[in-house]
Amino acid sequence: MTIWYTADTHFGHENIMRFCNRPFVSASQMDAAMLENMWKVVGSEDQL
Repeated sequence: MTIWYTADTHFGHENIMRFCNRPFVSASQMDAAMLENMWKVVGSEDQL
């Protein structure tokens, strides 16, 4: 088991894409990409 820590991901925050130059067209697309990438490394027995 691994314990993972994360900071504020800004899920659902439309303006963060412009403020931080994130390459997404919508907050839902950004959220989906972040979750997909997160679950590639966080295992089912891990704590997040």
